[in-house]
Amino acid sequence: MAEPQKWEFEVGGNKLTLSFDTVRKYLTQGNGKTTDQEITYFIAHCVHQKINPFIKEAYLIKYSDNDPAAIVTAYHVLMARAQEDSGYNGYESGVIVQGTGGEVSFIEGTVYNEDKAKLIGGWCKVYNTHRDHPAVKNVKLRTYIKKTKDGKVTRFWSEENQADQIEKVAIAQAHRRACPRQLQGMYLAEEVASEPLALPLNVEEATKKTIDGLKDKAVEAKGKGKQPPVEPAPFDRDAWYERTGGLLREYGVAPSHWLIYINSVYGIDDRALLTPEQCQQLETVLIEDPATVVDAIANLRGKGEPQEVPLLQPEG
Repeated sequence: MAEPQKWEFEVGGNKLTLSFDTVRKYLTQGNGKTTDQEITYFIAHCVHQKINPFIKEAYLIKYSDNDPAAIVTAYHVLMARAQEDSGYNGYESGVIVQGTGGEVSFIEGTVYNEDKAKLIGGWCKVYNTHRDHPAVKNVKLRTYIKKTKDGKVTRFWSEENQADQIEKVAIAQAHRRACPRQLQGMYLAEEVASEPLALPLNVEEATKKTIDGLKDKAVEAKGKGKQPPVEPAPFDRDAWYERTGGLLREYGVAPSHWLIYINSVYGIDDRALLTPEQCQQLETVLIEDPATVVDAIANLRGKGEPQEVPLLQPEG
């Protein structure tokens, strides 16, 4: 029997080992079944960004088998990485409110007169001495607020939390725009999560729960015949294109220009012809090194020279 794939890397002087099994058991939240591709993507992110997922610096969310997995980064990690940029010079942030007469105001912080104004969004300006102008991001509350199946606002986005949550969304997006190399692929729970998701407190607790769960399943399965394999959900290219196109927009690139890069790599000018593996490779490159992709698109417009797609190779 072949040894399981594992990736070894170092974070802050600590040697870490990640495998498919470890990520599935201890570092994934939600009810969906993660694919090997999604886990590889998560591991690549941790290795590239030197993030320690065992202390909650990052984790993987998958709500259902039909939903794509999302990587969540801790807020303090994103902010600490921004400060690694030599030109980073702080930020201003707050909320956007609309008065009873329709006037819109940008409030610093999250405190405003709720009797006279309605919360409609968040804003942030990030300053960098290497740039002539600050990176600015304004976000709409209605775009990110999540609701349950019966139309109610989730606890994560309850009314008392909305101002803080939407401000964090604006902060994250403005910082990614200001520091793309340091913050590539780093998204907060406020940007992707519907409900607050907690990781296990420690490995011992997680291990015990996993073993107990396996015992329960073994009892249920005793005496039953072999179950048919579960078919994986079909790959959704439209969702993939929308997801990667959204990343490109973060860096000021029109999603339609994504096809220029795709054509230069695979000689394909129709995304419908891409295989799921090719889509995964392209998305990994875009997340791990967006600045290179953006520069390549700018250089390739009208040139069309192919480039090699780097892939993460497992150790062992």
